[in-house]
Amino acid sequence: MTSSINYIVSLYISLWASFSYQHLAKLPNTPVIERKYPFVRYDYNQIFTPKYGKALNNFHQVWDEYLQGKRKRMNILHIGDSHLQADFFSDQIRKHFKYQPHMGVAGRGYVFPHKMAKSYDPHTYKTSYSGKWSGSWATNFARTDSWGISGMAATTYDQNARFTINPNRGNNNYRITRVKVFYNTKDRSSFQVKLVTPYEIISPQRIVADGYVEFLLKRPVSQVTIAMDKNRPEQRSFVLEGVSLENDQPGVVYHSAGANGATVKSFLRSPRVVNHVKSLKPDLVIISLGTNDAYTHRFDSKQFKRDYSLLLSRIKRAAPKASILLTTPGDCLYRGRFNYSNNKASRMIFELSDEMDCAVWDTYTIMGGLGVIRKWRRSRLSSHDYIHLSGPGYRLQGDLLYQALVQNYRMHALKMVDMN
Repeated sequence: MTSSINYIVSLYISLWASFSYQHLAKLPNTPVIERKYPFVRYDYNQIFTPKYGKALNNFHQVWDEYLQGKRKRMNILHIGDSHLQADFFSDQIRKHFKYQPHMGVAGRGYVFPHKMAKSYDPHTYKTSYSGKWSGSWATNFARTDSWGISGMAATTYDQNARFTINPNRGNNNYRITRVKVFYNTKDRSSFQVKLVTPYEIISPQRIVADGYVEFLLKRPVSQVTIAMDKNRPEQRSFVLEGVSLENDQPGVVYHSAGANGATVKSFLRSPRVVNHVKSLKPDLVIISLGTNDAYTHRFDSKQFKRDYSLLLSRIKRAAPKASILLTTPGDCLYRGRFNYSNNKASRMIFELSDEMDCAVWDTYTIMGGLGVIRKWRRSRLSSHDYIHLSGPGYRLQGDLLYQALVQNYRMHALKMVDMN
């Protein structure tokens, strides 16, 4: 009897050791970042997790299960303002996941054809369209519309209108087999949509009450064309809220959405944010807001915190299992002078993280603190407006955030192995 028990125990230990080794072998590599800028606080590049470090536990568990082969996909949703709209920052993180062994990317994720709303498209995908379209923005407080996470909507009354999105600019090679189109599917006055590929014209296989239709393709394509489909007399318009381009390969889907001028308040007045978050099923939500909120000489930090708390509550209701990571606004100038409000906004974000169990990546301190944007500009890491970064600046920011995410996850994984 004793020998049988000893055998079972030794077998368990052997199996666990084998499992632990296999799991450790698949851990993502921590990228090495050259410390070439003395004003950047590389030593401060970490993720702060209050509540005994448990804020990212759910995301860590998903990452564990992905590396163990128990799930095929990790969903990350990154929302924010103009720092995200150009997609330099977010795409740099997406590329790290893409080229990481044992990871990969399961599609481009959420996109919005900003050109149709008379704004600028990100540098990572190309939009073309026909027919007459008009745009609206959640930052225009004189209007209302069915805005979602992009903070924009594009409307047409032309039943022959269509648009094409090509996510394969540059070195990208996304193969698309699954397409979600976000709009108000309950509105009987709305046109329906169909998907046009070089091989076929497809009607939606799924119509979801939360506000999107889904197309499943038999053959992968590199770009998609969405056309209006009028089949009832009462259909007279269509309001696009966004599109998600995915495939069925294992990997990470890194959704990102940002709008020029976006604030916490503009997200609060976007009625479809909750629907979009719920539909995208994120395992991790990253929120990069605060720059525009604090870009004023009358910044009300307490009101900012109240508004942000309400937004976080809505996101938590929409994705109760998702971990949330907040990033603080980086340093910038306000009308050519130091902007002290960004530091106040950062303090409010740290308070919220403790009260609402969110993690924080402190962009403001990592950049170098008050006034450092001038050094970023001299090093060609910042735009001439001393608010936005340059392409190299955003890519450095993406490198740093990805490094912090990986370091945080590796500490979790090594701790779990030690405990067992």
